[in-house]
Amino acid sequence: MKTQQKQPRPEGLLQNILTYLCFKCQTLSRTKLIKLVYLVEVYYYQLYSKRLTEIPFYHYYYGVWSPQVERKVEELYGKGILVEREVSTKKGFIAIIPKPNVKKTEVRLPKDVFEVLDMIVEDWGNALPDEVVEFTKTTLPFINTGFGEEIDFSRIDGIKEYAKEKGISEDEAATLDIIFNKKLKEKVLKGLKDIQGGKVFSYEEVFNM
Repeated sequence: MKTQQKQPRPEGLLQNILTYLCFKCQTLSRTKLIKLVYLVEVYYYQLYSKRLTEIPFYHYYYGVWSPQVERKVEELYGKGILVEREVSTKKGFIAIIPKPNVKKTEVRLPKDVFEVLDMIVEDWGNALPDEVVEFTKTTLPFINTGFGEEIDFSRIDGIKEYAKEKGISEDEAATLDIIFNKKLKEKVLKGLKDIQGGKVFSYEEVFNM
């Protein structure tokens, strides 16, 4: 009697994240997949003020890069969990995209991770790979990291970054931020009031009062 071969399934957090994204995203490539995992980390950090994984990402030539994510993608191909499929693009080209070769029920993740992944899919699932690449370059952790360096996701918090840069406490930085925004609001309101009174100021005059 033949024993039934056990169906491979994604193991660990990263493999499950990658497999889920491959199920849900319509427009996908290996490059886009790596960038989406980075955005998962960005979204998660914004929501929970902590990393989802400890995967290192780097500021590199074509934006965010992670050798560890690349290796995990290769592992998924090696196990037969992902396979390459040919699809026709709108412009008539043939693209090779990663597709899951397992059932959706094999993907197992905590509820909060599923929620973040669905946000990513809604925002970027149909975006072109180049669009995702360019967006990752505008994120604060990427911008605030030097070329070749590991990306520090704590740099997503502007107040923390300002405190670190100025050598002050985060409370003091937050207070200065509130004072700045209050002064800015007062200047804008004064400018609007003067305009309503018939006086027109230049941009420089308004913001140097």
